[in-house]
Amino acid sequence: MRLAPFVSAVTAAAFLTASMPIAAHAQTTSSPAPTTLRASIDRAASQAVAQGPARRSAPVRKAQTMGGGGGGGGMMLMALITTAAGLAGTYFLVKEMKKSNDEATKAGQ
Repeated sequence: MRLAPFVSAVTAAAFLTASMPIAAHAQTTSSPAPTTLRASIDRAASQAVAQGPARRSAPVRKAQTMGGGGGGGGMMLMALITTAAGLAGTYFLVKEMKKSNDEATKAGQ
């Protein structure tokens, strides 16, 4: 395991290096004066008031949530299939580990 310290050092260096330009950039950039920001907000607000309330061209239908809609049965079937596959894989893995452990025990005696 001589590789683990090297990988740790490289990972730490990458994180530190990646954070440096962001911190340097944050210190060098100057934000615009708050008065121009406030003026921009005031202009946008006055334009929105002048246009009046926005109207919808067509009524919006609510999306169907659980039940009643299409596709709900397919997702349930996929969930059952993946659950069965996971259980089968776990059973096989435990069975193989038990077999390997028994063989190792017999070889050690």
